Amino acid sequence: MLVALLAAGCSFVVNTSDRLQCSTDADCDANPALSGRVCDLGFCALRPSPVSDDGGEGCTSTDVCTQANSGRASVCRRADRPCVEWQIAGCPSITGSWRDPNAIVIGSLLPLSIRTPRVPLPSEYGKRVLRGIDLAVGEIESGAPAGFFIAGQSRPIAVLHCDSAGDPAVARAMFTHFTDVVGAPAVIVGWDGDMAAVTALARERKTTVVCSDCLAPLPADPRVWRILPPISGDAALVAARVLQLETQIKAQTPGDIRVAVLVDGARAQRSFLDELAKILVFNGAGVASNGSTRYLPVATPDPTTNFIDYDAHASEIANFEPHIVIAAMASDFPKYHLKRIENALASTAPRPHYLLTQISYDAEHFKNVLADDALRARVSGTYPFMTEVRANNLARYESTYRATYREAANGNSSGYEAFYSLALAIASRVGQPVLDGPQISAGFPSLVSGAPFDIGPGPELNIAMSALRSQPIDIRGLYTDLDWDLQTGAVVSDMGVFCFGKEPDGSIVLRNAGSMRWSVTTKKTTGSFSCPP
Repeated sequence: MLVALLAAGCSFVVNTSDRLQCSTDADCDANPALSGRVCDLGFCALRPSPVSDDGGEGCTSTDVCTQANSGRASVCRRADRPCVEWQIAGCPSITGSWRDPNAIVIGSLLPLSIRTPRVPLPSEYGKRVLRGIDLAVGEIESGAPAGFFIAGQSRPIAVLHCDSAGDPAVARAMFTHFTDVVGAPAVIVGWDGDMAAVTALARERKTTVVCSDCLAPLPADPRVWRILPPISGDAALVAARVLQLETQIKAQTPGDIRVAVLVDGARAQRSFLDELAKILVFNGAGVASNGSTRYLPVATPDPTTNFIDYDAHASEIANFEPHIVIAAMASDFPKYHLKRIENALASTAPRPHYLLTQISYDAEHFKNVLADDALRARVSGTYPFMTEVRANNLARYESTYRATYREAANGNSSGYEAFYSLALAIASRVGQPVLDGPQISAGFPSLVSGAPFDIGPGPELNIAMSALRSQPIDIRGLYTDLDWDLQTGAVVSDMGVFCFGKEPDGSIVLRNAGSMRWSVTTKKTTGSFSCPP
């Protein structure tokens, strides 16, 4: 509860002065997020870049423009100017009060389809992330129907969703559309591939970027913020879990163990493989000393651009007869690899334990492959350590999501958290003369200290948003505590272990597997593994 913030009021629309940022231009330059701006009446100000007015004949209204664009969002900025098409091909939806001429429009660049060597395939996860963002938009709109008070105007908020198709060229084109045509000061980017494609554009246009599902290392940037901790952080707890399993295995079958690591060609998974190789110890030695007879790294090509011979990779791992298989893969592992490996194992080979990472924290893709209880008992994975508070936050979100969309959330909370983070950063900018990318990024330091606020709807949201005009708050998310490193934009988090349980109706669900925990502060692992039924 936000007891400490009750005195701050209860309205999102605030018409009071914010804290002064500067007295000279040098004060602005001292803040990396505001560098290059000028000090104007105590605020670091920069005029927004002009946006394009191309698009056809002179317009009369946004409704008429939209009707002429086959019902897709098209805006009339001035009656004597052409319609400006926002919802172009590849942008399937727009949500929020986008028809308001003062709307703050956020871009959403998600891989709603994935390019493959054959044809683009729909991404169900990408669509769930989109719905999570829309759920957050609706909650913010309900709590702040008049929007945010910026530069003397009440400004509502909206999100334009566009598909990157997992294609760098498409991602860059859509990002340019957001910034140069729509005038979006901030963009939610869905994954590492798109982030790599648009990083240079984001820097050039000084756009705030929140990456909902980035896991690979990113260069430090004062305007790029993560929602998930990097997957390289899983490596330390995976290594500790290997030692734990080694003791268990050798108690039954003395002798050296063999460890295989399976990753795909994505940047994040490759970074995990590199980090793990530095710290993994088993049989009393590192991977180099264990050699190729006891350590097998398998990196498949990138499945978005290459055909994958799943049977060949399964045979390679099965012939190695590993005791432990570490898999840094998303849905491809349960869909294409797990059963193939199991079926290819010789009858005399050990039944391996499978160690997953946070990108496998999704029960949906495992529901058809873990019906066998013996196999299910051999599968566990690492993910951000779940506290009781965040478990309640996540349960509330999943319940609301299911009631709204009639489907399970299945690990898609990152989009919801990304939009809330942006909205709260914007709320801390009320009273500013302009709202652009650098100003939004300058709001993130206001979200990491102070009275706690658990993101989500309700009276506390109103209190937190109003309080942000004069004091920081400490927001807590669903998947992590959203503790950003303000120098790098990365989320730092303790890591825990998950496993898969089975409900009475036979459905496969995720479980928090005991007290085992790696501390980001001490760099040590404590606690024990225990998987509830």
